[in-house]
Amino acid sequence: MQHNFDTDELDITYTSFQSGRQLELKHAVHPNSDNVAMIGTFLLSIGTRCCEYSACVTRTVMVNPIRAHKEAYALALEVQRLIVQLLVPGAVFKDVYSAAKKKVQEIKPELVGRFPKNVGFAMGLEFKDTRAYISATSARQVKAGSVFTIGTGFEKAAVPGSGDPWAVWITDTVLVPAECSTNEVLTSGSSSRVDAVMFELMRAPGCSRAAEGEKGASADADGKAQQGSDGDQRNDARDQVQAWCPQGELEAEQGGRKQQARQRLAAAEGASAGAEHQELGRVRPCP
Repeated sequence: MQHNFDTDELDITYTSFQSGRQLELKHAVHPNSDNVAMIGTFLLSIGTRCCEYSACVTRTVMVNPIRAHKEAYALALEVQRLIVQLLVPGAVFKDVYSAAKKKVQEIKPELVGRFPKNVGFAMGLEFKDTRAYISATSARQVKAGSVFTIGTGFEKAAVPGSGDPWAVWITDTVLVPAECSTNEVLTSGSSSRVDAVMFELMRAPGCSRAAEGEKGASADADGKAQQGSDGDQRNDARDQVQAWCPQGELEAEQGGRKQQARQRLAAAEGASAGAEHQELGRVRPCP
């Protein structure tokens, strides 16, 4: 291994998985009895200890995210990179925090109220040095050779009228080297790139909306079984088109896949029209 450490000395200090309606930008959150959500944002975090020294990493996974999720995550990535650059020996903690918050204010001021009260802390023999938070009031300075957990993100609480709650959060363990060189993100092996954490899933075939299912059952009862198969194909293709565009958002990155779904819809409707034309052209034998 790169640092030749004994793997027997490696311990997992905590694991955390958050989804659904209770999301907190905190390490080692205790699980609850809520069901795991199928779509939205998911916060995954793990802490480790080796030879009495700690590290941690947090990633956000997004499944069928809406525009607000994507924009907040992109901004969190940008602010995270800024903080890593600002952690130079002699930098004052409160200045680092103020610069990070200013970046949020410049790009998306509506998210300032969702920004955390600190953007990380120093680490050592203790997982967290509670006297060394990078916050708006800390006058401590960055020292060469220090290790930090840096974390940025945004959360939206579940309050009446605010819609479904969501959060995005990224944390990394960062080394400020003793010599004059670039800071090292020790957890960079776990990618935080958008294409590594975002997943757009199509609705499974046959999973039409309940109202459409009831309508199909009524049509069968009326003796329209001949058109049932073609109707299912049209409904499935239409559902896929709608699934690519939650709440009417037409995303450029999804354009190719939406076009494929539309082509399948057109093909299904063409097959149905052809079948109906063939039926009309048949000559029935005399009784």
